[in-house]
Amino acid sequence: MTDFLSSDLYSIDEKGRLSFPAKILKMLPTKTKRRFTVLRAWDGQPCLRIYTEEGWKAVANQIKSRVNPFVEKEQMFMRVIFGRAIELELDGAMRLSIPRALLDLAGIEKQTLLVGVSDHIELWNPEQYHKVHQQIIDNISAIAQEVMGGSRA
Repeated sequence: MTDFLSSDLYSIDEKGRLSFPAKILKMLPTKTKRRFTVLRAWDGQPCLRIYTEEGWKAVANQIKSRVNPFVEKEQMFMRVIFGRAIELELDGAMRLSIPRALLDLAGIEKQTLLVGVSDHIELWNPEQYHKVHQQIIDNISAIAQEVMGGSRA
């Protein structure tokens, strides 16, 4: 599985196309078909998540293995996640054409911040990202302790 790292600012053209950065392309497995799944983040953050074909299969399988289709709330969750996900493929110029409706959900216009988040890439409106990021940085010690645990076993 690919581990995406780092963050950089990139342009989105008037047709919603993002030229996939060479450094991201180098991170992709050579056998990849250059197919991706794109969807709005489900954690309430105003960003888009981009998964490789392999990465999306792992996430989708994890979701399906944990969700009970007979529980209404869980079925609604699946509807939102899978109903909003779209498959996209890089064109010959290594551009990803992202539908305007998805870009609008994340408030992305002419520029986007690509943020590597291990198994996926996030696309953010740069101003929105910096606001959210600053809140995290201001509390990173407490967050790290909560996420990673305060004591060693």
